[in-house]
Amino acid sequence: MSETIRSYTGGANLRRRRRPPVVRYVLLFLLLGVFSWMWFVTRDTHEAGELVPLGQQYELFVSDLLGGREAIAGSSLWEIAPESVASPELREALRNDFGIPAWVLNNYTLGPFHISGNNLPSFDDALIVSRITRVGCLLERFRGWSDQIEDDFAGGLRLRHVPSAGIYYAIRGRILLASSSRKTLVRALTLRPDEAVGQEHIEEAATSRRDEIAHARVLCAGWPEAAAYFEAAEARVWLAGKESRLWLAGRMTDEARSRWSALLEHARPGRLLNPAPGAVQLSVNLGLSLPDAASAAAALAGTPNYRLLDTLQSLLPEESRAFAAPVMEDFVSHLGAGFGVTWRGANPLEMIPMPKIALVLQCDPAWAGEWVGSMPAVPDTVQPWESWPRAAEEPDRVYIPAVAGPDFEPTFAPFGAGMLLNSSHPDALQLLADTPEPAWREEEGNLWLRVEPAPLCKDLLDLGRELARAGLLRDLDKEAFDTLAESWSGLAGKVETVQVLAQHEAGVITIDLRLKTME
Repeated sequence: MSETIRSYTGGANLRRRRRPPVVRYVLLFLLLGVFSWMWFVTRDTHEAGELVPLGQQYELFVSDLLGGREAIAGSSLWEIAPESVASPELREALRNDFGIPAWVLNNYTLGPFHISGNNLPSFDDALIVSRITRVGCLLERFRGWSDQIEDDFAGGLRLRHVPSAGIYYAIRGRILLASSSRKTLVRALTLRPDEAVGQEHIEEAATSRRDEIAHARVLCAGWPEAAAYFEAAEARVWLAGKESRLWLAGRMTDEARSRWSALLEHARPGRLLNPAPGAVQLSVNLGLSLPDAASAAAALAGTPNYRLLDTLQSLLPEESRAFAAPVMEDFVSHLGAGFGVTWRGANPLEMIPMPKIALVLQCDPAWAGEWVGSMPAVPDTVQPWESWPRAAEEPDRVYIPAVAGPDFEPTFAPFGAGMLLNSSHPDALQLLADTPEPAWREEEGNLWLRVEPAPLCKDLLDLGRELARAGLLRDLDKEAFDTLAESWSGLAGKVETVQVLAQHEAGVITIDLRLKTME
């Protein structure tokens, strides 16, 4: 073996084991401390229900305040609103952020929002209560981001004041309270538990109204104009592009129910006749036969002992009254509870400018066919132009000639779930020749109304133009009428349809209004 001395010492580049520096622990501890503090100062310490007074005269629930105001500002309803309402300044005010950055507003408006108060209709004591984000809580701690907010100590309640917006607000946990009334805000912050609505009330509203822009409830005692008819009212609003919807409900007072009992006592949501097609369609079913409903409505209008049969018989021509009166009595006695009315157009070139109106009257369809088929033959002594009921076939019908022209000839014919009564013989023939629609509507209620403003406006203006040309409109010659017609045509052309469904049940009246504008 070699006698050479070998050295086995480690190399100089070997790493030595190092201990973690103390700085890392300090930084980690500080971060944990900061996050703990942020969690602590942004925790939920209050519930919205603790801060809303009980028994407010009105309540408004808004799921998304910023999104809702943008939907309102961008709604097509502004195109049809009067200029006094649809001013550019008002639309711009809806988008006004009062000098507060948008990202800050987003953190202060998490929602949903509960707005309530007592002063109707001024709303000058409205109290807004909503949740805010954790970032919003932190912003409130460091509110130096805005010089528009002032402190208001308020005896230790720690209010904030935004003079540019005229608003006072306060933060409790993650709950924001705001009002234009300092007194209202102070009261909300000092409520006893038995003076507040409670969290269950707020959560019920927040979970069931998310698809709506707003949902309002009103106690009418503080609103004299409404209190004469309703104890309480409710409203909901939807806006979606060119379609808008307003749902209303009102609980009638005992006095109002008693006053309207003759007309509404039997009114329940029920089947509605499908009216004939046209620019205006109305269907009504109040649970009373048409003669009884007419008598009840007349009594409410101050005309007791009114009978529909007397009115109809008075319209009969003198020469045929003796024959037609018992026929008309038989006709009226078979009418049911439902009826439909349709504006079918107008003929401005008749002897007198005349609209075309079609009524659909509910009755036994089999009886309707028998009634038309049993009409006696016209006596030989009756001239062709005399107003005597005449039966005709293909289609089966009864019409009454008129010297003024065929658009003045009332026409009866079996139709749908009852009898058609049309003011125009040619229009009745056209309607009977068209493909029949379902006899009943899918919706149930007591009243259904649908309006197409553009064709209706055209018909009315055509009639009015002829009357103006003949000098039959007071203080309105043809040139003035044409100017007025141009503005009305422009407005009507912006709306595609307006539809209303109303019903009554146990003293509660509901109205569902839907409006669809043009593209």
